[in-house]
Amino acid sequence: GKTPERWNKNIAHNETVSGNIFYPFRKELEDVALEMIPYFVSVHVNNHTVLNYIDAAQSIGLPADPCPMCQAEYGLFVLDDYPDYAPTMVTSNEACDGSVATSVLQDWFLNRPLYAMPQPMRYDDPLVQEHCQKEIEGCWKFIEEQYGVKFDWDEYVKWAKSFNKLTEFEWEKWDVAANTKYYPINGVAQALYRIYYSQDGDRPIWHEMDEHVKRIMNKTVKNKIETFPKTRHRAIAWSCAPLYYSNWCTWAYNCWGINCVINMDSLMFDQYLRTDTYEHALEDLSWFNEKAPMRAMAVGGHEHILSLFDYMERFNCDMVIMYDQLQCKGMQGIHGVFEDEFRKRNIHAIWVPHALPDKRTVSRKEIRRIINDYMTTVMRETPLDPSLLDFDDDQSW
Repeated sequence: GKTPERWNKNIAHNETVSGNIFYPFRKELEDVALEMIPYFVSVHVNNHTVLNYIDAAQSIGLPADPCPMCQAEYGLFVLDDYPDYAPTMVTSNEACDGSVATSVLQDWFLNRPLYAMPQPMRYDDPLVQEHCQKEIEGCWKFIEEQYGVKFDWDEYVKWAKSFNKLTEFEWEKWDVAANTKYYPINGVAQALYRIYYSQDGDRPIWHEMDEHVKRIMNKTVKNKIETFPKTRHRAIAWSCAPLYYSNWCTWAYNCWGINCVINMDSLMFDQYLRTDTYEHALEDLSWFNEKAPMRAMAVGGHEHILSLFDYMERFNCDMVIMYDQLQCKGMQGIHGVFEDEFRKRNIHAIWVPHALPDKRTVSRKEIRRIINDYMTTVMRETPLDPSLLDFDDDQSW
């Protein structure tokens, strides 16, 4: 039948394209991340949900070697499981070449106007920055041409200023997490919330949530409530996390007293958006998008990847949970460098292998066994709760 009016007001975009890009058009258009609900949210809730998408991607002849996150994203299209709610699509190469392939396949399956907005992997060079800014401006021009809606500077300023308030509170949370025992948020809640609101861009719901969290945090700090009293080790989790077992840190705390204070995904997007001039806004927006999940600290060059040690000191951590995404060429290439640094600095680091959304490569039970073995044989510690050492959760949510 006729295309609904709402359909013509929506911009579909890859889940790794930040909602901040679309602020100039928010008065008239809505931007919605396409893969976020059918893929990214679902796998955190039920680790079975994306396996058919990964298999579907390989069924059309694509190799199993690239990132399974990218495979799941374009597997949605192979099975026609993506929501059709917009006349255009904006994609990205975040975080790697596998995402480039995703954009190509999405363009093929969607068969509608698509703008690919690549972000540079090594982004410190000023010339690279200039190129990235032109890509963002190209996206804005694409939207203007496709929707007949003009770039609205005042609208951008309004949303960017509001988003900066979220960033300011994020810094406040980091300060409490780094310097007190009274931080009331566990690692997985911190990371997932940070990813969602940073990717989605400013929305009223984020401010509402921050007010709730601020009241709780003010109470725990004022009354000196030690929120994780069983803590034996303050850990930082680094690199790309296993999406099918994001809640491993809750188990690790209850079983071994490992308190995952902060992780790499929480520390992304650390960029204040200036609104005094168009040039400053464009510069900061490009920096922000280059600091996307996995972009900066996984494939953004060794100087960003090795910032782990600065953050470890900042958050007073004595242990690293080192995620080992088995199909990520960026992190695999620097594995040995991390090993050398851990030895040189005498740091306890537990390597946790996984395959992002695909639980079949390394099971959740195997992840727990690896941590159990390290805590028993290297740390010579006994579990806080031995009943949590081994259990069957193959069918669990």
